Amino acid sequence: MLAAIALLVSIPLWLIPPLILVLPPLIWGWLTYRVMSYDSLVDHASSEERRQIFKENRAQLLGIGVLSGYLGAAPSLIWASGAMFVAMAPILVPVAIWIYTLVFAFSSLWFAHYTLAALEQLRKRNNALAPDPLAQAAIKSIAIEMAPNASSGAAPSFGSLGGSADPLP
Repeated sequence: MLAAIALLVSIPLWLIPPLILVLPPLIWGWLTYRVMSYDSLVDHASSEERRQIFKENRAQLLGIGVLSGYLGAAPSLIWASGAMFVAMAPILVPVAIWIYTLVFAFSSLWFAHYTLAALEQLRKRNNALAPDPLAQAAIKSIAIEMAPNASSGAAPSFGSLGGSADPLP
């Protein structure tokens, strides 16, 4: 939503020749940074880890996003090159679509590689394993299933196999 507002607000600035080449890729780069960073970490990191990675690597992730935004703007330069390229549209449209697809795949892999490496470094630094939500849910469901089947007697003590506890020497 914020990127759409920024694009709409910046439209008058596009009439200034150099800004048309700068503003849209910057806005798309910011949006790419926000979406791709979250998407690459959502299944692998906890919310605290994501916030910490975004905080520590904001400049690098924004740089990757802006470069991806500029790469995404590359096919637009083909159309802005002149009237001759309009006549070649049947050839250039598939090429432009291929370039957009390639840039999307490249940027998503770049973000995934960078953010997962940052997550690995964060976990090494914190010397902790991230809690796996699926594993926690499975453990909780097993505990709930086993709770009614538990015997009503006293729980066996450590070191015994259900019998009387061994006396300490």
